[in-house]
Amino acid sequence: MNSVLRDSLFLFCIFSASVYGQGNLNYDISGVSYQTEDGWTIHGTLLLPKGAPAAPVPAVVMMSEPGLRIRTIYDPYLARPLAQQGKIAVLTIDPRGTAGSYGKKDFEKFSMKELEGFQLDFRGAIKFLATQPKVDANRVALMSSGIAADPAVREAAENSAVRGLILVTPERLSEASREYLEFHSEVPVLTLVGGDRKKSQQRVWMEPYFLSENKNSDVLYGVGEGPEMLHRPGGLGESITKWLMDNLYALGTKTDVTFKSQDGTILHGTLLMPDNIAANARVPAVVMAHGRNHSQQSWLTLPSEVVKQNMAVLIFDLRGVRKSLTEGKGEVGVDQTSEESNLAYQDIKAAVNFLASQPRVDGSRTGIVSATAVNNHAVRAAIGDPRVKTVVSLSFYPPDPDVQQYLRTSEMSLFTIASTEDVNPDGGSLAEGSRLAWQLSKSKDSQFILYDDAGRGHGILRSKPETVGMIVRWLGGQLGDR
Repeated sequence: MNSVLRDSLFLFCIFSASVYGQGNLNYDISGVSYQTEDGWTIHGTLLLPKGAPAAPVPAVVMMSEPGLRIRTIYDPYLARPLAQQGKIAVLTIDPRGTAGSYGKKDFEKFSMKELEGFQLDFRGAIKFLATQPKVDANRVALMSSGIAADPAVREAAENSAVRGLILVTPERLSEASREYLEFHSEVPVLTLVGGDRKKSQQRVWMEPYFLSENKNSDVLYGVGEGPEMLHRPGGLGESITKWLMDNLYALGTKTDVTFKSQDGTILHGTLLMPDNIAANARVPAVVMAHGRNHSQQSWLTLPSEVVKQNMAVLIFDLRGVRKSLTEGKGEVGVDQTSEESNLAYQDIKAAVNFLASQPRVDGSRTGIVSATAVNNHAVRAAIGDPRVKTVVSLSFYPPDPDVQQYLRTSEMSLFTIASTEDVNPDGGSLAEGSRLAWQLSKSKDSQFILYDDAGRGHGILRSKPETVGMIVRWLGGQLGDR
């Protein structure tokens, strides 16, 4: 064992003897192992909340730095204090070729191809967590440092269970990882940088933060580099814990669901519920109905941000789209008839009813978020339903006559966002359609925001990230207790 590993183990043993032998732990701890896809045995330490949590909790996988640190480096100032809160499970692991996962080959003798196997160590960890009843394996953050940062990003790019990345003084990322962070904003990144190191080195470490467009990505400065930064003054462990609570725990639970539209068409969606619902309380409901040429995946980070504000969210695929494509019926954009397409409002009504039927949901405070050609259907679904208090629309096509009539006579508020450049080839302007819908709205609360260069529909959320926060605040204001 080299001196660095020996010193890390010595420090952990001293800390454990002085702090963790007192019988006041809020978690259970055990040594574990699992097999990777390519046959390596990875050893780790699992920290789970004591007892039975009200709902499965998210988890963080913390990989030690290959060849330099053993997994106990995380224990004193991050893994155990985080687990002590009882809201997030922790799995610390030694990567292949290192410490407990040494196997048959030393990490330092790995080829470039073999180094890519660290990604399989992460993947195996997530699969292992999925076997734990107390763990929500669809809410996992990956933490790694140095050379192991790139495999963590690659796994995030391929695995939707990864909902956060913590990269400690990461080495320069591969082109594929850089492209993922730059063009996919779904996963926030927390980057740790040694502020006492050379500026040239700090620039390399900060690259993941600057590449990420996720508004929750952040940078923390510390002393030194690698996981040992947690052992230096500055409270990095507390800051990381807060970031995880805000960006992993607060995401709530995700459940795949099915429900039927009025004509019996089976619709597939995802139900997102907050974790921190007070006893006997019920939360507002938000249904998101995607644009005509999109799917439930098109909402990017918006559903998660709404859930963080203690609202339930249902996203789903409209009939003829993706998972809701039914045998014998047409596919949107291919062979779906206009008659079938015009039943989209029934799908939205069914979504409103399904979400309202959930035990912890207050269906009397419902909002609908929609885009482009589906905006008319969203308002149509609200006609005669006093539960729907507001509709948020992105790029409203000119309102149909029945929609115009309802907007004129209903107290339901409308929040619409559009862009002046959004004009169809036939000359129809979605900016003017949005303006007309707003002008017709009887509600004094209704608002209209017009950009010059925001694009269309779902694209507005990507080109103008601040609109996510605007929509979240709007929904909170319109659906909160009044």
